Amino acid sequence: MRTIILLSLLFSFPVFADEIVAEPITKGQRAPFNGIILDGPSAAKVISAHEYATEKCKIKSEHDVKKAKANCELEKDILAAKLQSLHEKHTAITKIKDTEITRLQGALRDVSADYSEWWFVGGVIAGIATSIAIFYAAVKTSQGEA
Repeated sequence: MRTIILLSLLFSFPVFADEIVAEPITKGQRAPFNGIILDGPSAAKVISAHEYATEKCKIKSEHDVKKAKANCELEKDILAAKLQSLHEKHTAITKIKDTEITRLQGALRDVSADYSEWWFVGGVIAGIATSIAIFYAAVKTSQGEA
């Protein structure tokens, strides 16, 4: 009898709202506190529903974290692939440009020859033609005076 009184005093203190208070009583016995008394299956249902909701929330949180990590990893891999393709594209374009520059420099060397000999020949011919024209003009002028 003493133990029942002691147990009823222990369990009659106010408890926090998120704790589930389960008090075993028998039919005809007074309840040790005000509230709702549930039979065994109902109490098990309430407790299991709470545990189920907690576990479901935990699993959903873990799933969301894993999903977010997977999305971040996918985005990282996509960006790494884009970076790699841009690097390869840049390397290919640079190689093509260097090849074209080398080809054009070679073509320019072949086309642009040294014309200094032609300038010399042209100067000599122009000098000879000028000398002949001056000599002809001098001869005509001297014939017209006489």
